[in-house]
Amino acid sequence: MPAIQIDSITKVFHPNITALDNVSLDVEKGEFLVILGPSGSGKTTLLRIIAGLEKPSRGRVVIDGETVVDAEKGIYVPPQKRDIGMVFQNWALYPNMKVFDNIAFPLEIKGERKDVIRKRVREIAEVLGIEDLLDRYPRHLSGGQQQRVALARALAKNPRILLLDEPFSNLDARVRITARTFVKKLQKRLGITTILVTHDQADAFAVGDRIVVLNRGRIQQIGVPQELYDEPANLFTASFIGEPPINLIEVDNLDKKLKDNIYKVSNLSYVKVLGVRPDEAIVSKREMEAVLNLNGIVELVEILGSRSYVHVDIGGQLIVALKAPGEEVSPGEKVVVNVLKAHLFDEEGSRISTLRV
Repeated sequence: MPAIQIDSITKVFHPNITALDNVSLDVEKGEFLVILGPSGSGKTTLLRIIAGLEKPSRGRVVIDGETVVDAEKGIYVPPQKRDIGMVFQNWALYPNMKVFDNIAFPLEIKGERKDVIRKRVREIAEVLGIEDLLDRYPRHLSGGQQQRVALARALAKNPRILLLDEPFSNLDARVRITARTFVKKLQKRLGITTILVTHDQADAFAVGDRIVVLNRGRIQQIGVPQELYDEPANLFTASFIGEPPINLIEVDNLDKKLKDNIYKVSNLSYVKVLGVRPDEAIVSKREMEAVLNLNGIVELVEILGSRSYVHVDIGGQLIVALKAPGEEVSPGEKVVVNVLKAHLFDEEGSRISTLRV
């Protein structure tokens, strides 16, 4: 049985704003699931419905076999009875309480004995490496330390589910990477079922066992990180996942010869968009073995560390691709973009085929 079953959840806010539209998915026990999407996609609303902080307009949520909300049947279990730990985006630490008291607060609310609280706080502080911070106030902590305190508070009552709402967004880049690694290792060590929501694909790829791509309240695709990159289900997933962003080439805007060639190699006549990731195409002064060879003019060469990306104008459409090792190209030069892999999308934006060398 899944740890969490989300069944046909719909949420409509007044006057008529649909935040979630018939969302269904299962979360397995011990899984680290990431809900990824842009602002306004409904990801935080979904997290809050699981936590009990929002009620759905339709649908139900089942946790470990117990229905905690069912809009049609009028079932609603309040947040404090769902046995869930939650870490908010701003961590929401109590500034007038020391770290010890912040962590202890959920246990005090449950009415635990003082000796039990002391033991549990020190245990979880040791697991998180913050035992030397227990006498400090939040204002005396770094961002990374505050995040660990927020995690400790969420884990203190030993919840069956851990929910994380953009927990890394307030950290600078270097601390963010360290924090992601720490949270992933902690989750695996504790074996706790965890859901994280984020708009950042780097966060999602770093920690997620599986990723749910959400947009405008609807699930676009569910899969392991590499699957979303290699086999995007539609244009939204293809364009939202990947850095640098995927090149999307309108086939109708290409010249007839190239368009006919695409139809020929794909054996399809209804291709509307060609999706080519920058890392799966090579810019050279010569043709290489490829699924497609696109002729164009160099507009810009962008050096990013050990890699160089070339911006090439192909019949009025711009495509970014890797520069061939050992070659030098300059703006204004004629080059060939050798496409090693291309995703083909139809008029509705669904992926219909993938071409590979």
